[in-house]
Amino acid sequence: MSATATIRVGSATEIEQGCGNVFEDLGYPREIAEVMQAKGCMTMAIRDEIDRRGITQARAAELMNLAQSDVSSIVNGYVARFTLDRLFAAMLRFGMSFELTVSPPEAEAGFLIVDIPWENGERRRTFHVDPK
Repeated sequence: MSATATIRVGSATEIEQGCGNVFEDLGYPREIAEVMQAKGCMTMAIRDEIDRRGITQARAAELMNLAQSDVSSIVNGYVARFTLDRLFAAMLRFGMSFELTVSPPEAEAGFLIVDIPWENGERRRTFHVDPK
């Protein structure tokens, strides 16, 4: 589901439909925005697992072999300095599982799927990378 933004211009109100990726809506190139969104989903999954286990950031850091300050950054969404592979490694050390599938191209645009169980029962987030 795409987000909408309400923009007030003087007394008029304009509604602008978002594309479904907040980073792309903010003007990042699509291929960068997709990676940023994937990292955001991964960090939410890590944060949710810390909450589910009821452990401290210090304990989570021990389990993931990270500094406590790194776990704090992840929990608070400051992930610019984390690569996807570093987040994957931390998730594996934390006992989390993920599946990475590479398929031959079916169209001009590739896609990235991050499949994470959300509390509301929704599971799949699909991010399309458009070659524009």
